[in-house]
Amino acid sequence: MTALRGKPARRLATLMIAPLALAGGLTSAAPAVASAAGCIAVTGLPMPADPQGLDQVLNGAAVLGACDAWAVGATGGSNTVNQTLTEHYDGSGWTIVPSPNAGQSGDANVLTAVAAVSAGNVWAVGLTSHNSTTQTLIEHWNGTSWTVEQTGLPGGGTTSLSAVTATSATGIWAVGRTGGTNGQPLIEHYDGHGWTAANGVSIPAGNIDGFLSGVTATSATDAWAVGTTMTSNFAKQTLVERWNGTNWTVAPSANPGSATTANQLTGVVALTPSNAWAVGSTTSGSSQALIEHWNGRAWTQATIPAIGTSSGLNGIAASSDRNIWAAGSYGDSNGSHTLAEQFDGNNWNVIPSPDGGQVNELFGSGTSSATSTWLVGVADGHPLAINCC
Repeated sequence: MTALRGKPARRLATLMIAPLALAGGLTSAAPAVASAAGCIAVTGLPMPADPQGLDQVLNGAAVLGACDAWAVGATGGSNTVNQTLTEHYDGSGWTIVPSPNAGQSGDANVLTAVAAVSAGNVWAVGLTSHNSTTQTLIEHWNGTSWTVEQTGLPGGGTTSLSAVTATSATGIWAVGRTGGTNGQPLIEHYDGHGWTAANGVSIPAGNIDGFLSGVTATSATDAWAVGTTMTSNFAKQTLVERWNGTNWTVAPSANPGSATTANQLTGVVALTPSNAWAVGSTTSGSSQALIEHWNGRAWTQATIPAIGTSSGLNGIAASSDRNIWAAGSYGDSNGSHTLAEQFDGNNWNVIPSPDGGQVNELFGSGTSSATSTWLVGVADGHPLAINCC
């Protein structure tokens, strides 16, 4: 099987050997405990099929408004290499928009995340692979077409990008990983002229590996990046880094369970310098969804509803402190299901969300208001988009 996911900390969505039809269309997952505040409905919307009948996955979403949203990912199959996928929503439906691929013919390309400054200024990041060596991939939408952009890294080595965020046309951050075994976090910044790699990005002293899977910013002097680090005893722990306008530094973060519990963070969103949320999973036996909150003083584990025998969260987005959405999946005896959770200002609630097959997972989320939210992922090798409208 060919992996279509490029984010190293997340559970990988994989392409099936052959494309599978959506089993009975979009069906409701197991009953959940609440309805989403502000939503008329949470529904799945049919996505355009690949012209060649290949499998597709959507990894990230960015929402500018009720009639303007982007989703990115990859297209591939058992006999083809992965290629970039970008789709646009115009208020009436989703359309595949042509997107370029870096490297040579036969090189694999995957888009993992997208951020929008305006309708004519959208950025997507990911990776391109040549002869089993990955390199960062950055693409830009100028209102007319997508183009591959020059990254801020020298050639050679193994690098990839997992997430991107934008506060302005001159304030864009992208994060990922550099290096193979015992890799290090990678952070790049766009200042309106070009991309440069940040200096001094590190992992906690004594740890042997680290990578970043999510990034968010509230201003030019306040940003967060989250991911996973590995101790010298090969235990996974949450990794949080903060930008103060001058430097990136490691910040203390919560690690539930014992010293052998595997914890990871995969997405983050900040509303103010004293109010941020991060999502991921904690694993001691079975994997369970993990949400952490920054209150201006410390990161602490949040109380969230349990669902299924296993669960995990991949992405998070917010338009206000009363409209925060997390996307992931949960498993039970009937397979894997989409998992949508919303914070209404007081509590996290599991929101009923549709499935499109036997193997379902949401990877990214984007929102511009309480009634304009998209969560995207995959259902049996087909792209899946869920709308709170």
